[in-house]
Amino acid sequence: MKFLFLVIGIVAPLFVTCNLAFSQASTVPSKSHTVEIESIDTQEIFGLIEEAEKGNVDAQHKLGDKYFDGDGVLQNYLEAKKWYELAAKQGDSDSQYRIGVFYANGFGVVKDIKVALKWLRMSADQDDYNAQYELGYRYFFGTEVAVDYVEAEKLIRKSAEHKYPPAQAMSFPRKIVFQR
Repeated sequence: MKFLFLVIGIVAPLFVTCNLAFSQASTVPSKSHTVEIESIDTQEIFGLIEEAEKGNVDAQHKLGDKYFDGDGVLQNYLEAKKWYELAAKQGDSDSQYRIGVFYANGFGVVKDIKVALKWLRMSADQDDYNAQYELGYRYFFGTEVAVDYVEAEKLIRKSAEHKYPPAQAMSFPRKIVFQR
């Protein structure tokens, strides 16, 4: 009797699984399915690469965007990082912010908060509102850094001055008094 239950317990689920797999595999769609592929402007991509290799910061940043989003090229975080980093090293604050986000989140790199904070700070010091908000948020909530309400308020207020909605949503009274 135990043998019968064992066989039923093994064979029945296997039969059901195989039957489902067969029935799904044999289903043929009634309509033809087509996938629309956006036309890729290869001349634009090659032109950007050419300019980026010459050191053009805007082209380097745009190529980073294209590789990050998979826009006209295959999505590739390492390639995006490469182009952002070249632009960031030339002082492009938005690229510095993006490199900071790469390291903060581990996009194509090993997550490294110290490296992330370095890049975010460089960008924030150049008045990049995204970086100011990101750092301010981290200091306010203690996200992988020590809580520092004074620094948080300073950075978030600067970001809010640029009309950045998330920063504007975090309101601070005239004088902050925090208790622990």
